[in-house]
Amino acid sequence: MIQEPGADNGLYRRLILLALPIMAANLLQTLYNLADTFFLGRLGKEAVSAPSIAFNMIFFLVVFGTGFSSAGTTLISQAKGRGDDQKVDFYVGQTFSILLLVSTMIMITGLLLTDTLLDLLQVPSGLPMTIPASICRSSSSACPGCSSPLPSGLSCRGSETA
Repeated sequence: MIQEPGADNGLYRRLILLALPIMAANLLQTLYNLADTFFLGRLGKEAVSAPSIAFNMIFFLVVFGTGFSSAGTTLISQAKGRGDDQKVDFYVGQTFSILLLVSTMIMITGLLLTDTLLDLLQVPSGLPMTIPASICRSSSSACPGCSSPLPSGLSCRGSETA
């Protein structure tokens, strides 16, 4: 169906309602990073550089969770669009299980191999490796709680009248 230019079909309202939580999350992430930098700056220049070193390792691992979560959300959305609630439930369960398994493997790898990975990154000898190592270990230990597709699946199941 072709809409007349300027016809109000509620698209802009829906886009804004979807965009506002994303914008708020980005704002909170920026404020978190500013506070993090401020307090790390009080510890010294080595402490400020530690998140930059650790971020490369963390981001590499986050990519896997994001990829699986996006793929699962796509399958869930397609099944919901077809009206196949049984497949929606199946995809939510499978995506959650896969993400839990992958994130647990990432957690174990991060906890056991942090020092080896930092050596491979050739962290300068002047920088105490305890700071980036502790950042990597704490991020790795949180992996099983990250990238959960459950909210996506539940939002697909939302109101049946929508």
